Amino acid sequence: MSERPSAVGDTPRDGVLSDREIDDVIAELRALAREVRTTDGRRGKDARAAQALALAGLLVDALAGWAVDHHVGLAVNRVAYEPLDLAPAPGTDADDDRHEEAGAAYDWSNPAINRRALANLLAANSGGFPYTLVLEAALAVEALDLDRTASIFERRKRGLDDNAATLARLRLRAIEHVIFYDGAGASRTEAEEKVAAAFDVTVEILRQWALRLPYLLGRRRVRDAIGRAEHAGITARRLGLPLCRAEVRRRDQQLRSDAARHAAIRDRFARHARR
Repeated sequence: MSERPSAVGDTPRDGVLSDREIDDVIAELRALAREVRTTDGRRGKDARAAQALALAGLLVDALAGWAVDHHVGLAVNRVAYEPLDLAPAPGTDADDDRHEEAGAAYDWSNPAINRRALANLLAANSGGFPYTLVLEAALAVEALDLDRTASIFERRKRGLDDNAATLARLRLRAIEHVIFYDGAGASRTEAEEKVAAAFDVTVEILRQWALRLPYLLGRRRVRDAIGRAEHAGITARRLGLPLCRAEVRRRDQQLRSDAARHAAIRDRFARHARR
């Protein structure tokens, strides 16, 4: 269940940022914007860009998380939401509080609902992404329900088998999680043990992934990913304990999601090998 301020009921949920913490996030965003305009800041611009978007996400979650839950709930309850129509007529079924409650409780287990929710959230564009991209992606997600694949989602030929490539990317994510937790204040040993447990592997296997991934995915890609994770962790620690905890909670959710996907693909490989 999400941890966001809710328009349903009088009591905010646990994990909501205080007004002072929100001000701290805004101040950090402004600081990042100033830093990238300096010579030294440009050298770490990619990592700062990733961190700025992550911080902006915290603000959306804190201030408009109830609205995200509402649009997810529309998908759960199969209430029509017209893409890119940001001013639906008042007094319709879409106004019911039950949609926010359903969205907050949704477990993301149904791919069809996930697609509808994604289309709704893309249409609202809480990330402030370029309009052309949002329009193309929202329409492409809807086209999937009509058994059509838009060009933006067309498959590309890859050097690795799709499942093997996905496993490699998820294992890189595992290494990123270790680096983030280390930067955010955990010891490297604690970070490795936490991630290894989530992925159901030993710490030694986790370290072997770190050695092999540059050969599978490319040294630059791995180096850049690790650099972004390190910067994100250090920045989270610099923000202070409450905001650092919020970022760690977000990272914990990502870790669980990545580990679940990794387990599903690994099990698929195992079943195929037994045939």
